[in-house]
Amino acid sequence: DVINGSTSKADDIEHLSRVAKVIRDSSVPVLVMQGNHDFKNLDDDTFYRISDFVRPPFVCRADEVNLIFLDANYSSDGTRYGSCVKDNWKDTYIPGDQIEALREVLATSPEGSRFWILCHQCLDIGVEERHIVNNVGEVLEIIETEGKDKVEFIICGHYHPGAYSIDIGREFVTL
Repeated sequence: DVINGSTSKADDIEHLSRVAKVIRDSSVPVLVMQGNHDFKNLDDDTFYRISDFVRPPFVCRADEVNLIFLDANYSSDGTRYGSCVKDNWKDTYIPGDQIEALREVLATSPEGSRFWILCHQCLDIGVEERHIVNNVGEVLEIIETEGKDKVEFIICGHYHPGAYSIDIGREFVTL
């Protein structure tokens, strides 16, 4: 979550503007994927227009590692979270097109490729169940099969206490 989702759209715009300025002034390259709190009063377009952040591509390269961003800001019916909607943050889902793209990228990458998978919501089944992506099983199956010896880390947020575990031979870091 870039912002915590206040009681008004004006406050969220102010908070996002201030945070975005700090990040831009840092001169550090940053890709920002929205968290569920970012949707309380702002839609996608407003969030990225106000912040001037670059929307993360599905896959990008950082040094020798391929970063895969999975966006779970969807309800299980496939509806994108939206502003001014009382979304149930426990209903979090990675849509089928992202699941298939993950499968394809990992399956067609050459041996020796290195991947880190990033998602705001949790892919670590060791945290509280209500913080875990509803279709985490599909994602983990792809990581175990197509991502074998390729996926090194799974980095998530959403679960505020944070966590660290090793499962399916991968390190899960929850910020």
